[in-house]
Amino acid sequence: MPDLDEELREKQEAFVRLLGYSVSLRSFRGVLIRIVQLISDPNSSAQDLADVVSTAPAIATRILGVVNSPYYGLTHEVTSLGHAIALMGFEELKKIALSVSIFDTFTSGERVYLAKLWRHSILCGIVSRILGEQLRCSPDEVFAGGLLHDVGKVLLCNFNPKAFRMALFNYQYESSRLSHHEVESRLLGINHAEIGAIAGKGWNLPGLMVEVIHKHHQKYPELPVIQIIQLANALCTNLGFPSVGPDKAVFSSRITEVVDKSLYSVLGLSKEDLELLWTPLDAGIRQAMEFFALFARE
Repeated sequence: MPDLDEELREKQEAFVRLLGYSVSLRSFRGVLIRIVQLISDPNSSAQDLADVVSTAPAIATRILGVVNSPYYGLTHEVTSLGHAIALMGFEELKKIALSVSIFDTFTSGERVYLAKLWRHSILCGIVSRILGEQLRCSPDEVFAGGLLHDVGKVLLCNFNPKAFRMALFNYQYESSRLSHHEVESRLLGINHAEIGAIAGKGWNLPGLMVEVIHKHHQKYPELPVIQIIQLANALCTNLGFPSVGPDKAVFSSRITEVVDKSLYSVLGLSKEDLELLWTPLDAGIRQAMEFFALFARE
């Protein structure tokens, strides 16, 4: 097992009981780890991405399939990663590569639950990226964090669907009193944030990504990356795109009434600032739904 801080070390026994010792070794492919590390490195280049993806022909083929889909509307077929990067740009290819590699890694869970998890994760990643651009926080890091923040739920769904369903059904009964991660902790002795962080350490994910996964439900986090992902998470959930539970939206004509004020004020945003962000956020959510559909059809 990975070297963990004291808080997570106390959860190792529950992690092993639910998922086994080898889950981190058998679930996260080397190319995915390298893509996450590349995205977290501000000095990485388009050639670095091409070199990493070229070592996994199946993922490279899937990336080209996404690039050539009607979603991007290209007039000529793209047949190489170099051509794709030249046409789409490095930033867009990083988004596609990370999304494809994650989807291809975790596919063995119950489809109905995985579809909801991946829809929420892609939405959260893209909304986080838009917020990051506006707030001058690394768009790549917040996109990757938004995409990975619920990876503990995905692991539980893949490797212990019985425990996943038990927590979900209890949450649906208790949702007026307890959050989903509180229900998990009570029933399983560990929650999805802790599961994801322990696994992330085992995968040698960058420290920031592990912290994002671990602390995305923490009250009053200090890191702006986590604050942005918490706001994006709340927006996606309250607009009717949760990771678990019913797709129940908070109906309001004002975005500032959809999420708690503390989630945006901590970022230095006023009500007026958030209202001004609604146009790009709404466009981003629509884009994310179309992007998710590329994978949902698979």
